[in-house]
Amino acid sequence: MRGLIRSTLAAALVSLTALVAVGPTATAASYPAPLENEWWFTSWQLQQKVWPVSQGDGVTVAVLDTGVQADLPELSGVVLPGSDSTGSGDGRTDSETGPTAGHGTAMAALIAAQGGPTRFLGAAPRSKILPVDIHASSAAIVPGIRFAVDHGAKVINISQTVQGQCPDALQRAVGYAVDHDVVVVAAAGNEGQAGNPSEYPANCAGVLAVGGVSVSGQNFVPFVKTERQAYVAVAAPAGEVGSVLKDGRFHTSEGGTSSAAALTSAAVALVRAKYPDMHAREVVQRIVASCRDIAPAGRDDSTGYGLLRPMQALNDTVSKDAPNPVFAAYEKWKSGQGGSTGQSPGSEPTKTPSSRRSATELTLMALIPIILIAAVVALIARARRGRTRRPAPTPGPSEHVRYQDPRHAPPPSFGPAETQEPPRDGSRPTFEPPDHGPPTGYGR
Repeated sequence: MRGLIRSTLAAALVSLTALVAVGPTATAASYPAPLENEWWFTSWQLQQKVWPVSQGDGVTVAVLDTGVQADLPELSGVVLPGSDSTGSGDGRTDSETGPTAGHGTAMAALIAAQGGPTRFLGAAPRSKILPVDIHASSAAIVPGIRFAVDHGAKVINISQTVQGQCPDALQRAVGYAVDHDVVVVAAAGNEGQAGNPSEYPANCAGVLAVGGVSVSGQNFVPFVKTERQAYVAVAAPAGEVGSVLKDGRFHTSEGGTSSAAALTSAAVALVRAKYPDMHAREVVQRIVASCRDIAPAGRDDSTGYGLLRPMQALNDTVSKDAPNPVFAAYEKWKSGQGGSTGQSPGSEPTKTPSSRRSATELTLMALIPIILIAAVVALIARARRGRTRRPAPTPGPSEHVRYQDPRHAPPPSFGPAETQEPPRDGSRPTFEPPDHGPPTGYGR
């Protein structure tokens, strides 16, 4: 009898293992083939090699944008109730107007679209979207980040840019997200040929800033409009990246770093789904380490450490000493600011020898009172031991509106809806025969 029980249990274990092994593959096969326009599916081998490992299950991606048109078939079951900065809705209606409106919807579709009538697929189709409609207001980004963190997002996508240095309130909001184990992803900007200004939130410490990549023949090249800045950490597909807009139709586009950021957020969701206990710091390090360097050799200001590769991010062994410029910048800011002062790193006045002596004398004089205060604090802590620690309070409204610059970079120039098969004259990268695969050596 014992032998029978053992053999039955062993058989059950083998069957369970087999089901777990083939489950993701079967799910991947249930999705339709992506549109021919979605050239990054071929380059990244998403359905063949990535989705059998991860599809973003259990990960919520907040999209701070124009809202998301949740009633589209392509986004069925994907969009959670979110927020609207005007207080008039839950973010599940795209508020952008115009003939090619729906920037937030387009970003959400790049992340988690299900196929639907257009057959457009997101790169992380089992992730969820938390829409946060900021109505093109830079002031709404700060409370939007805090809302996303407080409502379970593990990734925050911000495909919006504003010229200027990162405002103090926004930097603290990013810090709030990072300290709560959330990865913040932002577009680097599309003005590389128009003055190449530094733009936030991409230039905020702790943000994974994403540049753009296009395809030229069988080579990856920097997207022509991508920002060239030291804050760019990685790059993702940007050129010729279209999407589904709020009208429910697929629109072509010249592309932009907005789309690159959305695809990067999807890649982060894939990694977070496979490694649910991995800290955001390690997730970002893994994303950076997975990149394929593209010209010029080495890290550059257009593409950072290179084109990210989801398959490698999921499967490669990453050294603990691998570069992590995003968190290095954040730790530098945090140590210089104390996480709360808003003072720029390195802005503390240089002390003269006499001022240093005075500081030492004051420290010695204050030693005895400090010891007494520490003893009192210890007694209070002992009395309160076992109480639940509350999260850090959210700053008041005055902090949320410390900057009011309403200017933001325009969304990609989405064109007319695609109503037939895309042209095969080389106007968009399709990897048609004889160039039927991704660039040589890519994805290996």
